[in-house]
Amino acid sequence: MRRIGKHRQRQSRTSHCRYQSQSVRHLQTFTGLRQLIFYWTLILYTAAVNIAAYLLIRSDKQRAANKEWRVPEYVFFLLCFVGGFIGVHLGMQHYRHKTRHWKFKAAVLISAVGFLIVFPFYFLFV
Repeated sequence: MRRIGKHRQRQSRTSHCRYQSQSVRHLQTFTGLRQLIFYWTLILYTAAVNIAAYLLIRSDKQRAANKEWRVPEYVFFLLCFVGGFIGVHLGMQHYRHKTRHWKFKAAVLISAVGFLIVFPFYFLFV
């Protein structure tokens, strides 16, 4: 009779482990899904901000050529520091707009260093 009792104890341990591993797998799947949603949100946010920055540079260049009301400089700085530094840089180079202003070059450089070096370092090691 003791063999049957031990056998049942082993069975209950393995069945417990089986259920436990299923719950762990479920949590891992949920964590993977959260990471996937986070990365896609980050990609879409970055794309939207960069496209907006690029189009605003284009709009400002057209308004400057037509001698109309211009987009304020702080808008470009704001877009640059919230993640649109690639769009600002590409717009500046493509439309040859604001390329002589050292403030814009510095803002693009500082925000690029921040987003490409400092933020990843912070999220990976802190």
